[in-house]
Amino acid sequence: MKRKPQNSAAFFENNSWYHRTKILQDDGSIKYSKKGGFATSEEADKSYRRHEDEFKKAYRVYHLAHQINAEVTLKDYLIYWFEEIFSQRIETTTRMVGAYAVYDLILPNIEYDIKVRFTNAEYLDALLERVAKVSASAGNKGREILNMAMKEAVIGGYIKTNPVTGTKPYKRQKPKITILSKEKIKVLLKASSENNWYLEILLGLFCGLRKGEILGLKFSDLDMEDRNYQKADCFRSTYKKREWK
Repeated sequence: MKRKPQNSAAFFENNSWYHRTKILQDDGSIKYSKKGGFATSEEADKSYRRHEDEFKKAYRVYHLAHQINAEVTLKDYLIYWFEEIFSQRIETTTRMVGAYAVYDLILPNIEYDIKVRFTNAEYLDALLERVAKVSASAGNKGREILNMAMKEAVIGGYIKTNPVTGTKPYKRQKPKITILSKEKIKVLLKASSENNWYLEILLGLFCGLRKGEILGLKFSDLDMEDRNYQKADCFRSTYKKREWK
C-alpha cells in the first residue's frame, strides 16, 4: 500500500491516485464523488486544489445569486464584485492592481463586517483611514476601488445610493521622476547584471515599459523577426508598438 504525503488530499486505490470532489448542483445541494487516474499523489493534489477553487467560486456565486440582496455582507459582495464583475472586464495587469487593493488593502482592514445595505460614508471613511496607513497611495486606490464596487452595488439593487461619494477624498501621490545619465545607466546595468531582476531592468530602460506592463508581458507580445513588441495599454483599447534599439 502506497503512503500519501502528510496533509495530502490524495489516496491510493485500484492502482491509481484519487482525490475527493464536491460538485454544486443546480438546486444548491452538493454531490460528493472522487476523481482518479493520477500517476502520483502530487498530480492528484494539484487536481484537488483546482477542483476546490472551482467549487468555492461556484458556491460563492450561487450563494450571492440566491441570497436576498439585503442580507449580503460587504466582504462577500466585494469578493463577488471583484471576481465576477470587475475581473471579467479588464486586462491582466489591471486585475493585479485591483486584486492588491481588494485582498491586501480593503478586506484585511474591515474590522467588523456589515450588510451592504448598512454601508455608509462614515463606515467607509473609518475603513479608508486604516487602508491609508499602509502607504501614501493606498487611501486613494482603496477609495477608487470601493467607488467602482459601490456603483455596481447600486445597479445590482444592493443599495440605493453610492456611499463613497460622501467619503473624504485622498490625494493621488505623483511619483518623483529621476532621469538617469548615461554614466549612471552603465553603473546600474553593471550592478544589476547578476540580479534576478536584470531582464526587467533592461525592459524598463530600453523599451520604456512601466512595471505593470513588464509584469503582464507575454512571449506572444514579442516579434523576434522584426525586433519589436506589441503591448496592450491597460487603460486604452488601442495597441501601441515600440521598437528595440
